[in-house]
Amino acid sequence: MSLFGMNPKVLLCIVLLLPAVPLSDSACFFAEKDPNSDCIDNFDGSAHGVGTQWRNSHCMQCSCMESNYRCCDLAMRPINYPSECIAVLDHERCVYRVHLREDPSIECPVNTFIG
Repeated sequence: MSLFGMNPKVLLCIVLLLPAVPLSDSACFFAEKDPNSDCIDNFDGSAHGVGTQWRNSHCMQCSCMESNYRCCDLAMRPINYPSECIAVLDHERCVYRVHLREDPSIECPVNTFIG
């Protein structure tokens, strides 16, 4: 037994798998970068210095770090709504509006959101 009374192999597995937990978030992504350069936003091509945060044109909150950057969706995405409806992202407010395809004035019910 070792630290915390755990088997060293189990402890090693926990330590190795722990960094992968944030990577599994479906609403976020990481992108590697050269440590000597700015972060370049994949969506609009804008440059951002290390240590900065920004909201891009696709409603994602991004953070620039030394060797990578991370962007996460700000808007909850609707996934369970009637097939005659469509989800449209309001880029100003970063929210989805779900309405009838044929009549945008009629909102549709949404049962499930992800993000």
